Amino acid sequence: GGGVGIAFACGSILDFPGATDATCYWSDERTVRADVASAAIVPGDNATALGGVLRRACVVGVPAPRACACHPYANASSTVVLPPENPPAPAIVLEAPETVSRCEGGFVSALQSGGSGGRDFTKVAWSIAEPGAAWAAVPSTATKWYELVLNASHLNVSSLDVRLELANFLGGTAEAAVRLKVQGGTPPTLTFVGARERTVLVADGVEVDARGVATSCDGRPMSGRAVSYAWDVVDAVTGARLPLASSSRDARKFAAGAGALAPGAYDLVATVVDDAYGFATNGSVRLRVERSALVARVDGGDRTVPLADGAVAVASASY
Repeated sequence: GGGVGIAFACGSILDFPGATDATCYWSDERTVRADVASAAIVPGDNATALGGVLRRACVVGVPAPRACACHPYANASSTVVLPPENPPAPAIVLEAPETVSRCEGGFVSALQSGGSGGRDFTKVAWSIAEPGAAWAAVPSTATKWYELVLNASHLNVSSLDVRLELANFLGGTAEAAVRLKVQGGTPPTLTFVGARERTVLVADGVEVDARGVATSCDGRPMSGRAVSYAWDVVDAVTGARLPLASSSRDARKFAAGAGALAPGAYDLVATVVDDAYGFATNGSVRLRVERSALVARVDGGDRTVPLADGAVAVASASY
């Protein structure tokens, strides 16, 4: 290895599955750390410090001069690799249309999910169920683990629950589910970009994207499938509609600046209307707005004033 903080090949001092693909560095003179995202090692494997390559660090004159050549090399030693005490869990984000038609079908995407630990997930399990029924496993598409395509065979119900279970190589697990309404007509499709439940801070404002498109079941080309958008903000506790309009020029996006929403729970409702026939679909994102940390700012910075003079401090920039 090299000096403290210098990256080197783990295989030069350690032996474990994939050691040649891992990068190591010394964080101090006694601790070596390894980046194993590209290695094959998993909890339960053995890791071995190679014999004849490691010895005590040579520090001349501290506490007394000693010839570095007198420091013997260590013998090989092994240990079992343990998982973290609190392995990081996958973070699942499911994007799905609020309403799907039996004619057109749809898909659920987990593309924005993370937490794999830098490797492929060790478990990817999709399942579907009519609300209240037992889960039935369904395969994802062969080339896209993060996508589940729903066709007419899945949609012979009035509503459908879709669940995804993920696990990473560190032992972290998570699952999430989303519910879709199924219609036999030809409603437009509405999908929110990102999760349907979100937590934001008062000082951060709000920004939510939606994507809508009219049905293709009647043979219309994409150029004839335009929709119009409308947004409403509803207090999730009282059901009252708030007089808050989007500040975005993009009709597909709802945006509101810092402080526009007080702490609380809100339903952000999007409605898309088929421009050609007037069919409508609506859906909502649940927003939980939380207080931001207080930040104190005093104008002017450090100053020196005569003892006999007064001083005024202005903190109007605090938030």
